[in-house]
Amino acid sequence: MFHFYNPFPQSLETQVTRGQAEFIKALTLKRVVFLILGLIFLGIAAVGVILPGVPTTGPLLAASFFLTKSCPVLENRLIRNRFFGRYLQYIGGDQPIPSTVRRQAILAMWLSITVSCYVTYMLGYEPWKILCILVGGVIGHICIRRYRLNQSND
Repeated sequence: MFHFYNPFPQSLETQVTRGQAEFIKALTLKRVVFLILGLIFLGIAAVGVILPGVPTTGPLLAASFFLTKSCPVLENRLIRNRFFGRYLQYIGGDQPIPSTVRRQAILAMWLSITVSCYVTYMLGYEPWKILCILVGGVIGHICIRRYRLNQSND
């Protein structure tokens, strides 16, 4: 007979609830990799909140995806977080994005794009790179404007 090593002795199981112990035992390599990726993308999103030009929404959505697949408890904490919750509250729900939030997102996006284009120009990069940034901005603008429109509000 094979006996598998139990990394969680009986004393540890009595310190945590039965559900927590079962959750810890159920961790697989895939869940651990997803957890690490989720935390990495969360870090990138945190930097993006502070620094203009660094994306926030994309890494935040990736972090939410990976945390959902690895640890739903952390994903729920992410949604309820006071810094990131406001970015995610309209993604999974049925409520449309209010016009004021939509305008703030577009304004912040274009401010970041302006700074990025200016820095790109000052560093002497080719004009086509600035054009790519601007095209990405136009696509982002259209996506934000069209995402879950509230008929009475827009």
